[in-house]
Amino acid sequence: MYIKLFLILCFGILSHGKEDPRLNDIGKLISQYKSKHSIQAVVNEANEKTEDFCKRQYVYDLLYCSSNSQSRQLGIGTIWGTNLANNFAMALLLDRTLVVDFNSADCEGLIDLGDWVVSHKFIKNLTSTYNCPLLEATPLEPLNNCFQCKLNNPTINDMKFIRFDPWYWQSVYYLFHPHNDGQLNPLQREKFDILYSNPISSTPYEAAGLLISNIISFTSNLKKLVNSIMDPLGKSEYVTISMHLRHQDGNAWRGTSLSTNKYAEFDEKFVKCFNDIRQRFPNKKCVLYIASDRPQSVKHVTQHAAVKDCDLRTAPRAVVNSTGEFNGEHGPWSGATSILDVYVLAHTDWFIGSRGSSYSLLINNLVMLNSIQRGRYENPLYEILNVPNGSPEVVDMAACRSVSAMTPPSSQYKYNPHACSKGPCVGKL
Repeated sequence: MYIKLFLILCFGILSHGKEDPRLNDIGKLISQYKSKHSIQAVVNEANEKTEDFCKRQYVYDLLYCSSNSQSRQLGIGTIWGTNLANNFAMALLLDRTLVVDFNSADCEGLIDLGDWVVSHKFIKNLTSTYNCPLLEATPLEPLNNCFQCKLNNPTINDMKFIRFDPWYWQSVYYLFHPHNDGQLNPLQREKFDILYSNPISSTPYEAAGLLISNIISFTSNLKKLVNSIMDPLGKSEYVTISMHLRHQDGNAWRGTSLSTNKYAEFDEKFVKCFNDIRQRFPNKKCVLYIASDRPQSVKHVTQHAAVKDCDLRTAPRAVVNSTGEFNGEHGPWSGATSILDVYVLAHTDWFIGSRGSSYSLLINNLVMLNSIQRGRYENPLYEILNVPNGSPEVVDMAACRSVSAMTPPSSQYKYNPHACSKGPCVGKL
């Protein structure tokens, strides 16, 4: 018999500064998970119940920042926003310990793991000490491309150490929607519904944001590098807008001058979207934060006449990965600078991303989470449509498209495990 998870019933209108009760439920779920799967809980079990410790099961995640290696062609949008968030969600659903393979030096000391997270190096040493060594993780190949696969089959249940290689942003969310009988047991379904079935935004960005922010910690070294440009963030007299211009066109950016900039049309869409937002706040001071995978776009936007009344800022571009930034498809700032950009852009009031970019989706998650934690329920996310190779006809299809609708909490919020019993969740309360 499964022990029902504690469900919170909140009364009263949410006031500014108080967490949304739906976000609270996700936080409680994560706290329950930590109580069993934190590094301290694992050590205690190893010391006190060695037999149980040796039976513990794990989910593996590889967390890195540098894309210099030929075997590391993924950017941090995919590594953090897709892989890490999905692996944590999978570990939470399966009640397995998340093991993160991470080297802080690879991320230039700009991020670290949360103090509760079990590292791969640590657990390998601990299991060896207690004579139950942990072998290589087994990929969950059948689950990656099959919506009908049964999660609770004997083969998977017997695997001690599994690796879920997500195929899509929010893979766990889409993998188990619609609610197919047999995919999750009752307790797993209940956890899943707390994570995803009452989203505050029409897409559960905040759930992914909370998962990511519980694993990754931005260091004091990072904050020292960006403190000088972050002073307006969160102040009522300012409107802070950020944009990420992602072109996805291989190495074509090299040698392209601004005068013949083939990206200019795409950049214009971002400027127009910026103006649409800016005009809604005529009495506020304006700050625009810019991030891009192409130097030409940063230069083009900063020189644009339409943004001249705004204070223009970028994270320090002199910060370069110690082995040299990967100057391929991800552009010249794919290492340390892209980490700084994530942190800065995540704290702005409004974010304009590039549709199809995992990096923009990562920032979506964090901007939405920060907005809700500040008590803001006006959608902060917009996007410009783009595809690989920068097809102009596709770029022309959309400008300033709103990404997500938001639902403020009701005065009598109640967790609803059946909010989306058919198809993708729509956030009914």
